[in-house]
Amino acid sequence: MKYGRALLSSLLATILGAGVIAGVAVALAHLQPHQNPYTGVVTTVPETVNGMQVMTKKVTLNLSTYPDSLFTGQPHGANGGAHPDWVSYDHDNLVVPAYSTVNMVIDQYDSGESLNNSFFSQVRGTIGGTATFTTWGYSGCDLATFSCTENAKQSLADNGVKTTVTSNQWPYSAIGHTFTLRSTGNAPALTVSVPLPAVFADPNDSFYGPQSTNALGGSYPLQHTVVKFSFRVSGPGVYQWNCEFPCGIKIGKFGEAMSTFGYMSGTLTVK
Repeated sequence: MKYGRALLSSLLATILGAGVIAGVAVALAHLQPHQNPYTGVVTTVPETVNGMQVMTKKVTLNLSTYPDSLFTGQPHGANGGAHPDWVSYDHDNLVVPAYSTVNMVIDQYDSGESLNNSFFSQVRGTIGGTATFTTWGYSGCDLATFSCTENAKQSLADNGVKTTVTSNQWPYSAIGHTFTLRSTGNAPALTVSVPLPAVFADPNDSFYGPQSTNALGGSYPLQHTVVKFSFRVSGPGVYQWNCEFPCGIKIGKFGEAMSTFGYMSGTLTVK
């Protein structure tokens, strides 16, 4: 993810953000996921609702976001597939039971910068209206300029400083990606959007902290961001989700990886 951003792109995304987002959602609605369904881990637990004990389904989905497509797991193909340099989530075809609580755990391995639209720095649609953010190295790092002092860089290179907070927002100037889900078609109304804090890196996208490298050549920070949040789904339906950080090219930086299933967008099917 590169730091330079044309002023025109920023202005267009800010002024016409809603139109661009709507256009992306419409385009996604005509596509189909290409990966196998990911159902996560489903449990049934007793809960007290309105003074009565009921059995509630809960499902945990573990996702990751990467700065390229060279991660392992559910791959795009040999050596990262047709677009090894495209940013990517590791699953695009999420499936959960109807009338369940969905617990999301997202490992975020990418750098970032400022959102074009601060709307997406807010946590929306989650249980309690918050998310829990685990990050590294923000002491001595400026969230506005995305720079770190030399002492902070050295701290990250050594052991780092791990911090966990629960909040209804994250500074819009230090975002890597978002998980933004919306209703389409006849699906019951639901909107969920959570910012994913960036991992600090220099202007060449070299991470300050230690990294691991896999067999495909993907190199990712060990001190990555972890975001946890929950939301509830009701009856059956298909929802579209995507990233609202403009990290692609074309269409105000919402093209290619941003609007292609299997990279920065997908579906959540409730059934």
